[in-house]
Amino acid sequence: MAADLKVVLAALLREISERGSCDNLAEAKTILSATRAENIYNVSKDLDLSPLFNCSNSFSGDTLNELSELLGKLLDAFPPSALLAAHKQHFVAALSSSHATLKAVILRQLIRCSRDNATLCHLARDHRILESILRLLGGEDLWSSKQSAILLKQMIREKEVLSAMLHPPVAHVLDSVMDHGDVCRFRVFEVFVDVAKASPENLERLSESGHMERLLKEMDKNDVLVQLNALEVLTELVSCSHGLDYLERTGIISKLRQKALNISSDPLGNFLGPGVLKFFGSMGVTSPQRLLLDYPQVLGFIFESVQSDDPTCQAVAAETVGIITSTVQGKRVLHSHEDQMSRYLKTLSQNIQSGKADLKVRYLGALANVLHVQDSSCEDLERLTERWFGLLGQEPMKMLLNLCRQPFPELRCAALAVVAEVARMAWGQRMLSVQPGFLEYLLDRSTEADKQGKEAKFAIVATLAQAQPQGFSVDDWQHIRSVYHEGPFFMAADAAVTFEGLS
Repeated sequence: MAADLKVVLAALLREISERGSCDNLAEAKTILSATRAENIYNVSKDLDLSPLFNCSNSFSGDTLNELSELLGKLLDAFPPSALLAAHKQHFVAALSSSHATLKAVILRQLIRCSRDNATLCHLARDHRILESILRLLGGEDLWSSKQSAILLKQMIREKEVLSAMLHPPVAHVLDSVMDHGDVCRFRVFEVFVDVAKASPENLERLSESGHMERLLKEMDKNDVLVQLNALEVLTELVSCSHGLDYLERTGIISKLRQKALNISSDPLGNFLGPGVLKFFGSMGVTSPQRLLLDYPQVLGFIFESVQSDDPTCQAVAAETVGIITSTVQGKRVLHSHEDQMSRYLKTLSQNIQSGKADLKVRYLGALANVLHVQDSSCEDLERLTERWFGLLGQEPMKMLLNLCRQPFPELRCAALAVVAEVARMAWGQRMLSVQPGFLEYLLDRSTEADKQGKEAKFAIVATLAQAQPQGFSVDDWQHIRSVYHEGPFFMAADAAVTFEGLS
């Protein structure tokens, strides 16, 4: 088969190069699909693949797409080190091609190379590839731009790549990309923040280069969309402790605190409010103590926003409290805000029962975070979550299980996710064990038809099966374990036969 492949590929490459035709493309694809990867590599490494890299000069449409896909399959067989050594020049040229499919093939191969540590250092030293990737980051093709960002984040694991980006000539290309407009500028900022989060040293270098200061100044512009984009990027930065320290040191957190307190009088408050909430929610996850001790007014603003008349702002605020309470320290900090948490949970319960379906899903997500306890051996957190669950109103478990039976898949899965959190704790297991029909419902596989629903329901089964839950009899637990060992997608033999007969 390898010999056949070599003959057919050689003929195809010759046809493309000499006559601009590809009559045996279908034959090449057929043989390629039946050939093992190592044999494909052994054949391809001795062939000049230039005609395939240059195929956009002679072909277009479906033929060009098929040739690009063929090239991709050949390159997939190359080990990363051999791939870069053999085709680096081709990669540089292809990245400037106007053909999206060809660029996609090359970007996929470069991402593969970047994930191989031995190859990454060689890739990092090639400034031509780096410059080409930066240009794609600022290009109009959104897919290529996103893949370029992924590739850059991988490459910057090598320190010399960040150094190259901050010094000429690569820095000139970077500046040119950022000058293309707001969209391109923020694509670069997103990459920089991802790099800055990796280590305090990276953040310091980016700060010294002036790029971080340039990002912070975006918050001073009058364009509300620019401010929102900046807020979104800064929310990522504040999610790490050294990023939080940097933003506090530069005064940006104080500035955002003032924005939060002036939201009601700010003409742009309705636009900026959700972004400000998300920022402080991210900060609250990083350091809930600092949010409570240094910015108590902001915490008050978050709780007040849960009662907002604006549904969007209210939902974001509810999610923000949920995000903060998802951590152990966040729960312990907000435990001291009993009145505010009580009001918050009652509002959460009301909106889960009476809100629009899409908002119900978001509120259920917030509730899942509130009830999440990573280590169920923390008895104080078990007691706290049991108390918070009780503040949802009368029969909160009945409310959740009713939602699990709703005909809307996304809503069902969100409710199942909350039940899965409850099932992790002894008090939750006792509550579930006395719910009429719960065990029958849990073990009935017919209630969920799609993958997401089956997995969401199975998460509850898995939790109970591994915990020997309180409140359930030994026989009931054995039934749960049997379903657990069968897995989420098990289908009984008689059901499978029936299904095959119907088809």
